[in-house]
Amino acid sequence: MTSKEDYYAYIYNRLIVIFPDAPWRRVIGNLNRNKKSTVKQFSDYLIPYGIELWESREGKEYDSYLTAVIADAMFYCGKILELFDFIEEKHLDRLKSRFFAAFRQPNDMRSLTFEVFVFFALRDYGYVVESKDDDGAGETYDYLIGKNSKFIQVECKSFAYDKGLAINGDEAQSLIEKILENGLEINSSPTGEIGLMTLEIIAPIPSTPRERNKFICELLREINEKSYRSTDKFKFHFQQHKNVKNIDEVDACLGVLNLNKHGVDLGLTVTSPDGDKSRHGLQITTRAKDGFWREFEKICKDAAKRQLRKNKPASIVVHVSNIQTVDNFSKDERFAQKLKNIFFQDHIVSIVIISNISVDTQEEYPFFYVTPIIYECVNEKSKYYPEIGKVFQK
Repeated sequence: MTSKEDYYAYIYNRLIVIFPDAPWRRVIGNLNRNKKSTVKQFSDYLIPYGIELWESREGKEYDSYLTAVIADAMFYCGKILELFDFIEEKHLDRLKSRFFAAFRQPNDMRSLTFEVFVFFALRDYGYVVESKDDDGAGETYDYLIGKNSKFIQVECKSFAYDKGLAINGDEAQSLIEKILENGLEINSSPTGEIGLMTLEIIAPIPSTPRERNKFICELLREINEKSYRSTDKFKFHFQQHKNVKNIDEVDACLGVLNLNKHGVDLGLTVTSPDGDKSRHGLQITTRAKDGFWREFEKICKDAAKRQLRKNKPASIVVHVSNIQTVDNFSKDERFAQKLKNIFFQDHIVSIVIISNISVDTQEEYPFFYVTPIIYECVNEKSKYYPEIGKVFQK
């Protein structure tokens, strides 16, 4: 039976045959040569980064994060290559050109991988899936899907990880470093406790050095004085867990801490275990700005009016990777209002929000599995309802 290593090699060898110029090498080479490159920049280029890591694996031992980067790259490259088998030959050159160009454009690669995810997910839900975008018939949505003599137009949209957030991942990491340099101690007992301070950033960090330093000084003053007053810029939240039985284990914190209570998680650090000594952690979270919701509404409305024909039912499938739990997304009152506005287009049968499409691995074939979060909002005022309701159901 094929091993995971053999499967990775198979995917890689197919990529080299299709792209002998290996476009990922130039992208990652440029990042490596730039001393100012950040972790976020490498994560933006997740697919080329994963392939480059695979190429240079000899004599190296990767941690769990880098191993996961390789898995994501190999899974989605494999799925894109598999999609070649379902596309009419006359469209293959276009798809290959798009794949090649996407190695240099993170947003394009993000969109492409999401479209591929949706293609195979819909097939798993029992649909016949036909690619329609640029099929020469003037239809510019992504897929026409059919099941039980019912046909639905599907358009995919994808948002970047940091898009619409008050701060980005690099800013969160910088805050963690400054707070830890300053000192952080939140446990009341010397043994048996795990404590977590969550810093929820509400407003963007100022861009000018003077105002940025003022922001950071104000934040550190609240921590040093242990006053922890909330402002219009940030809020403090605390968790304290006593008598933690497995506190000497590295992952003990994951079993007791609730990490998804206060917005989008952008960074987490917890002190290393030391016998039964108490441990403490720091988490940085943030929330979506109003501008994010305005853009969400605009993109969906534009798709409804300009891409999806009014004489067929249609669904818009949106990947929002910066919302870690669909629960956070669905409970935001701004989302409910935007959804209502979009549903004025009565050929739209649903808006589908999808997150968590990263890959997990297992040792046995098929080696990968994905556990997406799918939240579908049905338009009960659609002219096709109730004949057509949820799209993502078997």
